[in-house]
Amino acid sequence: SPRVTAPQSPPVGVRSPRAVAAQSPPVKGGLEHLELSDMRHIIRNQEGMITSLRQQIEDMQQERDALESRCRTYEEECERYKTKVVLSESALVNWEKQLQIQSHTVQDLQEQIRVYDTLNKEIMSREQELHAIAKEAQRQLAVACNDLERIHSVTPA
Repeated sequence: SPRVTAPQSPPVGVRSPRAVAAQSPPVKGGLEHLELSDMRHIIRNQEGMITSLRQQIEDMQQERDALESRCRTYEEECERYKTKVVLSESALVNWEKQLQIQSHTVQDLQEQIRVYDTLNKEIMSREQELHAIAKEAQRQLAVACNDLERIHSVTPA
């Protein structure tokens, strides 16, 4: 079988197969067996690290997806609130317009009340004048009736 040798510079934290072989007790099969065994061990370690990194990447992608989903949810909620604010502002503007209209209506009604009060005072004043005139007319009529009765009683038939 062809001879497998370790790379010239192993990854950081990984000992070269020769260093492992130098510290390991002799194993049946010699140096070639140790180097191949060490290479398999390194490969298994690297595969384990790769699997672990892939899992971490997958976990991070899932976390990123969850965060993006939450972000979209917050953005949608923010848009709903913006819409509510715009609608509330629009309603507020409409209420302000209604308030102005009602304020003008109240002012108009107050002016009408002043006009009616003035007219009412004039009417009451005229009623008092007419009442005084009617009283004077009744008094004069009574005097005239009395005068007529005296004239008829004094005049021979």
